[in-house]
Amino acid sequence: MLMPGHAETIIANTEITIEGVTIMGIGNGDNRPVFTFGTDTVADWEVKADNVTIYNIVFKCGIDNQVAFIESIKAYTVIKNCLFLEGSSAQCLEAINFSNADCDYCKVLHCEFVSATDGADNAITIGAALDKLEIAYCHVHGDYDDACIHNPTGNVATRLFIHDNVLANVASGQHAIELVSTCTGELWNNMLYTDSAATSLDPGGMVCAGNEHAMGADLASVEIPQTDIEGGQLVTYATATTPQGADATLFTVTGGQVEVLALCGEVTTVIESATNISRLKFNPTGTGSDVVLCQDLEWNGAAAGTLFTITGNPNDPMQSGVWYGFGLSNTIILGPGVIELECDGSTTGNVGWQLLYRPLEAGAKVA
Repeated sequence: MLMPGHAETIIANTEITIEGVTIMGIGNGDNRPVFTFGTDTVADWEVKADNVTIYNIVFKCGIDNQVAFIESIKAYTVIKNCLFLEGSSAQCLEAINFSNADCDYCKVLHCEFVSATDGADNAITIGAALDKLEIAYCHVHGDYDDACIHNPTGNVATRLFIHDNVLANVASGQHAIELVSTCTGELWNNMLYTDSAATSLDPGGMVCAGNEHAMGADLASVEIPQTDIEGGQLVTYATATTPQGADATLFTVTGGQVEVLALCGEVTTVIESATNISRLKFNPTGTGSDVVLCQDLEWNGAAAGTLFTITGNPNDPMQSGVWYGFGLSNTIILGPGVIELECDGSTTGNVGWQLLYRPLEAGAKVA
């Protein structure tokens, strides 16, 4: 039991090794017990026993680029009603990192994370192939280089339950929730704020319901559509200007092989009336050279609303029209690499793209 006004400075790793212990702070608001981390950027709390509860404590960063407040968590850990704060010109890279494969059946409940100054990576990192983690009723506000809740590649967590959180990431182009691996479980009723709906939520392989996104003050939130469609996962490339006589990366495949089920672009701003022969191609990672996904199509003067797609046969030209069924005549299997748009001309105009895919290997993903 820690009394109101209790304060400590953590200058080295602190290990919790007693199974079943509860560390409880007494007090409310700013008289709760405060642990400030300073001197050593790798100083943290390491939970090395099962069934530990950490309740009603304030964790504050006192040294810039501190690695984490709490990490290496064991099974059945509960972190509840805690506050995680940046310090003056001092940001913690990760507040909580579930970096241990043994940290099954853990919970983060009713916690608040504040890191509004640029420098932090994530509030909560799902950094292991854990099972049955619950994150609920938390409030996160920060400038996170990755996401409020982030899952690095190769850490395929199962039976996650992330629900009823308010997550705001003010970093440009970054996620509120980003599950890079194909994690499973449920994402329900989360309120998300980022500067773009396209980067608000990356659900991995989770079931989604009732999640909403807001882009700014005085703007109504909108429900984030489910990304699993007829056995595939939908990813969107934000509308962008056509590359000016160059290549542009549309989608990146990582983690293994995927099956491309559909690929479609839509002209949102008319293409300038000038010669612009264009094609889609795939540039594999590591070995091999570019391969075309379709033959050339002239984009000269394409009107807004024009759709571009491919058949799946690389010998067929790119297709254009005002309506297409969303699917390929022949599916395409791709390994790690990038799908690129190549335009020979330097015409102006904007096109947005969507891709539907199915992972064929654990951890395979398109972004």
